[in-house]
Amino acid sequence: APSWHEAAGAPAPSSQLPGMPTSDRAAPVFRSWAIARSSSPSRTASSTACATHETYAPWLRQQAPVADGTGISVGLVQLARAYSIFARDGRLIPVTLLKTGTPVAGTQVIPPEVAHEVRDMLATVVEPGGTAPRARIMGWRVAGKTGTAHIPQDGGYAAHKYIASFVGFAPLARPRLIVAVTIDQPGGKDYYGGVVAAPVFAQVMQGALRMLNVPHDAPMQPIQPPRDDNGSKEGA
Repeated sequence: APSWHEAAGAPAPSSQLPGMPTSDRAAPVFRSWAIARSSSPSRTASSTACATHETYAPWLRQQAPVADGTGISVGLVQLARAYSIFARDGRLIPVTLLKTGTPVAGTQVIPPEVAHEVRDMLATVVEPGGTAPRARIMGWRVAGKTGTAHIPQDGGYAAHKYIASFVGFAPLARPRLIVAVTIDQPGGKDYYGGVVAAPVFAQVMQGALRMLNVPHDAPMQPIQPPRDDNGSKEGA
């Protein structure tokens, strides 16, 4: 797989995947991250409905959709697997429903130092003033990213229909679990990932870490809920 710098150059902002590059340089990154490729329908849990790179070729040449985080669809398992790159020091880990019994090495797709930098960026998302303070849990530091997307409709996007998501991992010091949450057309006035999906992530992650008896990496202090939604919203 090409190195991060060879494949993508310097990281560029994105509302969906941190560090996503623009223009044609995105193609090898998508391939190395297993985003723009089909998966085997065997025993892996990777999405079997992923379009190939050729399907996305015209879109990849457009800088605006990439920078805005729109124009591409991925499965929730695919997205969770992509986050293993940041949780596992730049290595993409295979996804399976079977217990292997042995450590999985994965494939190095970006340098460890870049993965650490992005991991630190993702940690700020859940801090006060970030888009997902509701994703914080007592006793463990977490990192992740919100997502708020319009639902595709009639060749475009529905004006008032959304999918909200939050994908993250914990503990930050030594990630053990990745949890991905998506809410299809959330009801009520709030539809942002940081408002409707992040709390679900927090409950699931906290319960799983407790069951696995994962050591704490943060003080056991109650989490204060945000006073308003100003720090928990993001554009679609």
